[in-house]
Amino acid sequence: MGFNAVHLLPVTMLDTSESPYAAYDFFGIDPGYLDPASRKDGLQQIEEFVAEARRLNIRLCFDIVLNHVGQNSLMVKKAPDWIVPDEESPDGLKRAGYWSDTGWNTWDDLVLINYEHPSETIRSEIWSYMSDYALFWAKYANDTGGLLRFDNLHSSHPGFILSITDAIRAEFPDVALLAEFFTDESTLLAKSLTWGLNLNLATPWNFRFVPQLRAYLIYLSRIARQIRFFMPVTSHDSGTPEQEFGSADSTIPRYVAAALMGNGATGITQGVEYAVNEKIEFIGRREKMAFPQEARFGLFIGKVNAIFNTYEAFRRGDNIVFVDNGHDAIIAVYRDDREPGRNGFLILCNFDIHAFHHISVDLSDFLHGKGNIQFRELLSGESGLFYSPFLELNLPPGSAKVFMLTQAEN
Repeated sequence: MGFNAVHLLPVTMLDTSESPYAAYDFFGIDPGYLDPASRKDGLQQIEEFVAEARRLNIRLCFDIVLNHVGQNSLMVKKAPDWIVPDEESPDGLKRAGYWSDTGWNTWDDLVLINYEHPSETIRSEIWSYMSDYALFWAKYANDTGGLLRFDNLHSSHPGFILSITDAIRAEFPDVALLAEFFTDESTLLAKSLTWGLNLNLATPWNFRFVPQLRAYLIYLSRIARQIRFFMPVTSHDSGTPEQEFGSADSTIPRYVAAALMGNGATGITQGVEYAVNEKIEFIGRREKMAFPQEARFGLFIGKVNAIFNTYEAFRRGDNIVFVDNGHDAIIAVYRDDREPGRNGFLILCNFDIHAFHHISVDLSDFLHGKGNIQFRELLSGESGLFYSPFLELNLPPGSAKVFMLTQAEN
């Protein structure tokens, strides 16, 4: 499918809730990821895995959790004073949580690490231990030219994040930093610069309807000079395209929008290529999933990724102009190109999975000549001429088109 990186949810040893984000041991590999027939231990097996990824030129993204740890973890057993206290909790330990539409919610299986412990000695021990953990996984990411993903960065201790990002940059300057960082724009831009973040997670699945999604894409393009975004179609926390948008067919316009209307990088959650109708649950040890023999969207995703990788215009964040005039079902953008002989690209997505839609597009601000416009539609391979910069186009339900445009001479 043309991907060059794999994001691994935390592979550390699972606590009793069996969530990858509730670690039992930050430095141990969970047996569920290992070959039980091998005589090699977990670290030896992960090192072999990293070496094979490097041989295949696949970058690995390791997910690290700095904010919290499992309630029955080694840390809780050996150093309970490293956890934020809570007199109202039955075990005296503060639970981690998150904001949602229903207010503040807690994770019963996660307790907060106390980076502000009143004892300078204990606080120093906590910071040192968690720094060792982050650098431990940064080393494996570095071995593949890969990334570290900071889970729940918005809830993590700002002082410690500055400390650890400085340490990572000093020891592994080529490791990219991907953040799950949900905050206001000014904080995002300021902290991204201070912490040296390379990518921030975008959440297009939160915007199910075209007007809201368009506004979100406009926002991302507006701040692209300061921070680039990783924009997958859905995430391991969300539902599948079918669950989120009503049909697996929505994968086509959603993936084109994520890949070619964004400003940094894109991806899919495992199973999207097979059009699985329900999300793959990641909590709990489970048997290996059986997928259909053919990936329904595999070839399509490969084509989109090839377009993204071939043309530099899709990897810039400063060249996106929305040309759909606020259409209710279609988002259309024009992206100019710096390559000689090409004018740019017109990308259109019909998000309505039930109906055809017509759109009028005016490209006269971008195509100034009087000659015909040569086009090649990069997904289908169709080519031809537009005889005017004023285009009238029909898009089938749940479809996308990517036109490469060149001004023809008279």
